[in-house]
Amino acid sequence: MSCLPLLQVTNLRVVFDLQHGSQKRIIDDVDFVLNKGEILGIVGESGSGKTQTVLALLGIHIQNPGVVKGEIKFQISDSRLEDLSSSHIDKYVSYSKGKITEMYYKNEKRWKKSIDQQYGLHEIRGNRIFIMFQDPKSYLNPFWTIRKHFKKIVPTRSLDGLSHEEVMIEALKKFNLPIDQVPASYPHQLSGGMNQRVMIALGYACKPDVIIADEITTGLDIVNQVVVVKHLKHIQQECNLSIILISHDLGFISKLSDKILVLYNGQGMEFGPADIILDPKQTRKHPYTRELMEIFNESHKQGYISGEPPRRDEIINGCRFHKRCREYFNNPVLNCSKNAPTDFTDLIQAPHQVRCALFQD
Repeated sequence: MSCLPLLQVTNLRVVFDLQHGSQKRIIDDVDFVLNKGEILGIVGESGSGKTQTVLALLGIHIQNPGVVKGEIKFQISDSRLEDLSSSHIDKYVSYSKGKITEMYYKNEKRWKKSIDQQYGLHEIRGNRIFIMFQDPKSYLNPFWTIRKHFKKIVPTRSLDGLSHEEVMIEALKKFNLPIDQVPASYPHQLSGGMNQRVMIALGYACKPDVIIADEITTGLDIVNQVVVVKHLKHIQQECNLSIILISHDLGFISKLSDKILVLYNGQGMEFGPADIILDPKQTRKHPYTRELMEIFNESHKQGYISGEPPRRDEIINGCRFHKRCREYFNNPVLNCSKNAPTDFTDLIQAPHQVRCALFQD
């Protein structure tokens, strides 16, 4: 059995190129470790960078981003981690019989496809890492029936000698979807809850190593939310796969997660075991995490965090959270407006880390 982490992300940074040569910082120094069979919850306010973090793992962005620094290591085999990041690549060079056959730079259109092939991302997306988006209808093709989705999406390696039809029937039954109605239906003919269960069934049928679930309970009524949580936990236990949950709802995250990553303004504020981070008696806790917990437990005096996050193009020398932090205003000794807290260190050796001056020497 491998002792390597399934997914290890270190110093992930992503920027978007804007007009007039300026850049917008989206992700700035995010770290986490995910092991086989674990559930990682990524939590934070809207706009904190949760979705962009997981899109960066697979190189999926609507705009053209630049991963300016970082490592994204994925376990290809029991003894090897493969770096999926192309941050250190400035140009793509293809050789044949010792001669250069192709060479072009990052800003050329062909670069993206070639890097995907070189790093195997086109084989990992959907096969090894399966992503479910907030609105299933934005992922499901409106011109395909559910049967066609299974035929197009489920890889041959996941069939185990069965036909796509047999795999589809088994998956739909497992998640209580009527097999006499759903296969021939188009996404618009199904309810939001049914479409979400179709997505989970597709993920189950693909037999990936990791499922990324991005705000998948948003817009569902409480009954369907409970059903989705139940199904996710079931397939995680049955298949021993890993799950990355993304949500602004700490309650949803707390029901399922083994580990939690707290994001604020594109930066990791705290990472560690869920039982430690969610423990109200734990004193080593980031002030932002504490306020999120108070809001969730309805013990927060205001019911919301005062102030606004800094703009993504704003240069910040100190802590990202200091303008909204009660600890900073109540403790004149802290110099959080000028001195940024140190980065996370080795997450494998020190599994609980807090990016805060209160807990650093």
